[in-house]
Formats: sequence, structure tokens, C-alpha cells
Amino acid sequence: KLSKYNLGFLSLFFADAITVQVSAYKNQYPYFLQRKIFVINNFIKEPLFKYKKPKLSSNKVSMLGRLCAQKNYEIILDQLNLNNNYDMKLLIAGDGDLSNYLKYKYKNLIKSSRLTLYGNVRNVDLFLSKSAIYCMTSLWEGYPNSLVEALRMCLPIVISKRFKELTDFVEHEVNALIVNDDNFLDAITYLLSNKKLLLKMSKESYKKYCFLCRSNPSLDWYNLVKTNKYNH
Repeated sequence: KLSKYNLGFLSLFFADAITVQVSAYKNQYPYFLQRKIFVINNFIKEPLFKYKKPKLSSNKVSMLGRLCAQKNYEIILDQLNLNNNYDMKLLIAGDGDLSNYLKYKYKNLIKSSRLTLYGNVRNVDLFLSKSAIYCMTSLWEGYPNSLVEALRMCLPIVISKRFKELTDFVEHEVNALIVNDDNFLDAITYLLSNKKLLLKMSKESYKKYCFLCRSNPSLDWYNLVKTNKYNH
């Protein structure tokens, strides 16, 4: 999305191969570069041995990532701050430059226990297992590691329409609600009041993660390097 007159973009013309982490990103490059592009996913953990239902009976919503502008936490915190009618608790794990700013701006939410800022957590699985829904408001992502962690823990997802093309991870009304930024709380409230749908979406998130685990990044990297080595 940068201007095409920058060194990063121009260097792609001299590359033998270009890698992206998600197949949907390939279409964002000019057509004449796409033949050079190889999709190699991130390394991820093994899936759970079998489906394990998270705490869907709770009213807790988790978010995970650095406290920085990219993660766009304020879009949902502002909505929660302006409306006391939403029966939910937001749990955010992570630390970063905006930590003190968020603690001050949303001190009323923290005081009322509607928001908990955990800072960095040692056990991500344990943190995620306490919630019924995972929410992602980011402005952009590379490989969405926090989202993948949530899928592994079988959480239903509420996510911005900015990520609607990431169908390997989320599909609207399958394992996620993909919404406009101003509809995050309405979507969360709808899901929390529909436990049957939450359970269905939770099981679909587990399936999504198992599908992601079919990739073999080690082999993909090996084949890429081997192919280009013998082309010279």
C-alpha cells in the first residue's frame, strides 16, 4: 500500500523469490510479480488432542497483543466506555507503549472490573481459556499469531472486516462474525446471548486450526531454497 516509488517495492523486481505468510496476501501484489510469490505459513503449535470447549458460559471477551496503535484497542474500549448496557468483561493480555495511556483513559472501566489489563502473560492458553469469545480489532497484521492462538483454544471470533479475505482463519457466521468497527459490541452481545451458536462456532474454530496445521513450513522453506539454488 506504499507508494510504488520506494526501494522496498523496486527490490522485488530483482528477487528470485518472494514469500508471503498468508495465501490471501498474494493477490495484493502486481500480477507480474505473483509468479515469484510462494506462500509459507508461520510455524504453529500442534493442535489440541481433541476439541475442548472453552468457557462459553462466561461473559468474558479476550484480546491479545502489544498495547500499540496497530492493535486499535481504543475502537472497542471507547464503545464500552460510552455504554454501560453491555454485559461483558474485556480481558487484554500484552504490554507496550500505550500501557499507561490506556490505564489512565479507561480507569473507570478498570475500576468497575469491565476491563482487565493483564500485561504480559506466561500461559497464553490459560488466559484464553477463561473467555467465551476472542476479539481482534487490528488495523493490519502479517501472520495473525494471536488469532491463531485463539483458534487453537477453540474460541469463536469477532473480527474487523479488514480481515474478511483471511478465509483460512475466519469465515462469517461459520467460526466468526466479521463486522464493521462500530459494530464490535453489538456482535459480541449477540453471540453471548446465543450459546448454541457460540458452541457451533467454537467447534468450527477448532476445525480451522486443525486445517492450518496441515501446512509444513519446514518443507516449504526447504523446497523453496532447493529450487532456487539449482536455478542458478
